[in-house]
Amino acid sequence: MEEKIFSLNEVGDSGVTKWANKIFSDARVRSKLKDRNYRVKIIEDIVLTRNATLKALQPEYPEIKISEEPISVGVDAVVFTGSLYQRASPNAVVIKVWNKNGKSLYESKKNYIEKELTSQASEFQSFWAKREFQTYEKLRQAGVSCPMPIYTIKNVLVLENEGESLEEFVDRNKKADWIASAAFNADCVIIKSQKQLYSMGLVLERLNPKNVSENGVIFEAGQTIPTSNPDSQKILFQNCSNMYRFYVQNGLLEGCKKNKFPNPHEVFSIITGSEYSPPKQVPSTKYQDAEDRKTERKSERAKNARSKCP
Repeated sequence: MEEKIFSLNEVGDSGVTKWANKIFSDARVRSKLKDRNYRVKIIEDIVLTRNATLKALQPEYPEIKISEEPISVGVDAVVFTGSLYQRASPNAVVIKVWNKNGKSLYESKKNYIEKELTSQASEFQSFWAKREFQTYEKLRQAGVSCPMPIYTIKNVLVLENEGESLEEFVDRNKKADWIASAAFNADCVIIKSQKQLYSMGLVLERLNPKNVSENGVIFEAGQTIPTSNPDSQKILFQNCSNMYRFYVQNGLLEGCKKNKFPNPHEVFSIITGSEYSPPKQVPSTKYQDAEDRKTERKSERAKNARSKCP
């Protein structure tokens, strides 16, 4: 598989684009991958990350196997699939590895977990791996449909592999007459899990058809924000909209004749027990300052023009 990754150095832009869109979540990285030198550097980083992860896990799981090619590369983490051997039986797992430099992760998370934060930015990725492990344990005990956490060490988190995403599942079976009903059943599970999370004072940080399974298991359930966060209501409604948009774009609303997919406002109401009110737009100070300067310059030009008149 490693040779397959490096062979991308020889293919055209179309091949690179297809690979990049599938794996990389950051659009800035995707656009740079057309540069061969940048691509080689990224690939080398992936290989180094995989080898370091293997070394970290082998003391506990000597027979562990990790895929050469990641299934996802984000700003903060790389995700691989693999197999853990427990009692001589292989278990399919997902291995999430936070980047060595935890600065960007630290900056994005610190505001809403400040009270429990004891580590510095340089150690934050290890702190976050442990925190997500504990969050998954707590959520499963509460009945939220999410992967089972298996092991964590340093900046590595190992989770049970729940299979393909809802997006992949629908794309693979979109011609089947039962696909809309299957998606509706998954949606019911997802809404139920979100309602349970909300009752615990939590909202998913990001929900879309890429990070839920065909059975409604939420892959990224460990990444949550408290409902006390000022942006939590807006994020929750965005999550509801992401899922509904997917159903609309794939024609699932028309295909599900027995049941009706609830729209984002209805889902929000089911989860919270109240209607969604969009946040009020606060005028930008930066914009206002710019407008004031523009007015001042205009006034100054008019004054100068008058002074030049005979």
